[in-house]
Amino acid sequence: MCELSPELAAVLGRSILQAKNPEVTVTRRSVIGLLETGALKSLEEDEVRRFFEGIHVLTGSGIEVVRVSLAEMSDSEVTDPRPYGATRQFAGVDFSNQRGLSKQERRDAWTGVWPVSARNLAIAALGEKALLGVIRGFVSPKLARIVTGSTLDVTTGRHWIQTRKMTPEEREVFFPNGTTGAWVMVQPGPVAAIEEL
Repeated sequence: MCELSPELAAVLGRSILQAKNPEVTVTRRSVIGLLETGALKSLEEDEVRRFFEGIHVLTGSGIEVVRVSLAEMSDSEVTDPRPYGATRQFAGVDFSNQRGLSKQERRDAWTGVWPVSARNLAIAALGEKALLGVIRGFVSPKLARIVTGSTLDVTTGRHWIQTRKMTPEEREVFFPNGTTGAWVMVQPGPVAAIEEL
């Protein structure tokens, strides 16, 4: 098996995705973020090719979403206790779940706490907009849910985003025909925003 450098993996990924949409960018930093979170398992050429071939490009779709930028799992800042009594210990994403977190703890690690206004989140909930956790452009189906509301975290002054699972019809919009992920263009700016893809 041929092992690629992050630079060559980015070139391969970009060439595969640009065949679907010429505006797509995949960078070295994108590849490193995918490796750090466990979304991409290795830099073996076949693994990189399989990963990017399974991705649906959402850029230019006109869909409005709540986008949050994610990185590898790390210690969380101090937050209010969650409804189940514990405080959040970690923030980010780790697909291999090396810390052995429960499903709820893993969800809390990426659905809160975000600097998005309660007003904007209420509008998102009314419109049943999707919440997409984005890792340097990549969106896993595990990081896509529908916004249902929000709660203020008094300790941080930011918001927890309340969500529900996507219906099969909603999921098909973002991950059609069984695609294993989606790709969006993330412009420099805030770590969380309501934006049109």
